Amino acid sequence: MLEDATRVCLELGYDLIDMDILSREAHVAKRTIYQNFGGKEELFGAVVRHLSDTILRMLFLRSTV
Repeated sequence: MLEDATRVCLELGYDLIDMDILSREAHVAKRTIYQNFGGKEELFGAVVRHLSDTILRMLFLRSTV
């Protein structure tokens, strides 16, 4: 679900995202998104953390090679 949310956030941007789009793209009920993230702001925060973690992991891997 977080991967799908990340993709949608990157494609549409924060302002155009709504829970209907996210639930459709992630193939989950809106209720599931609200239960896991609370709302749009919390979900976007999780997406930002996910992207930051991914970038840091990639940088770390490059520095150890």
